[in-house]
Amino acid sequence: MDVPWHIPNVEKQTKLLVEHFLSKADAISVISFKVKKDLSNFLDKKIDVIYNPIKDVFFDQSIKKNNPFIYIGRANDPIKRINLVKESLSKIKNGIEEIKICGSENPNFGNFLGVVPDSELNKLYNSSKFVLLPSKAEGIGLPMIEGMICGSIPITCSDNLTAKEFSPAKFICDPNAESIVNKIEELDKDYDSNRKIALKMGEKYKVQFDKKNIVKNILNIFNSK
Repeated sequence: MDVPWHIPNVEKQTKLLVEHFLSKADAISVISFKVKKDLSNFLDKKIDVIYNPIKDVFFDQSIKKNNPFIYIGRANDPIKRINLVKESLSKIKNGIEEIKICGSENPNFGNFLGVVPDSELNKLYNSSKFVLLPSKAEGIGLPMIEGMICGSIPITCSDNLTAKEFSPAKFICDPNAESIVNKIEELDKDYDSNRKIALKMGEKYKVQFDKKNIVKNILNIFNSK
């Protein structure tokens, strides 16, 4: 589970959830250590961390990096702050025109592709230099994880605590357009070396977020009860 702090009355709703359900549960799991910390404020009970599984994506070195930017997510969710994507790319030559956007909601800029199958998503991750994820908060932020697995560098913001849990510090910037643009320019100067950092993290996450390993973790919790 997640604790979506941006939703109105989430504290009251979480307390009710704890009182009526979680306090009586045999086992509780959350999707990141950040969420575990959040839930611990409401519940004095053992909480296990089991990550959400990734899409079927992988690093394909035969795919050329011919696309600068990609955004994946709910474009109209205010917590995702896609306005920061638009504002940042407006400061980069052809940035608005070149970004590819995947998801169920059209932000009305860039190259909107809608919801794409995993095979196409894998090509998009591998062909894109940067995954833009300026969200204020994420339970995990799977585009950040999936991007690194495919050798794409995620750009995340410092007020997103989950980004600090999963992303190298050098990929994180302040939540404003100027900082995002500066971070892109900084990383792009030595892109190959920075991509190797992303790939190294991605190798670890490919195992941690693998569907079969996640199922094993779930079964281990049930078997321990």
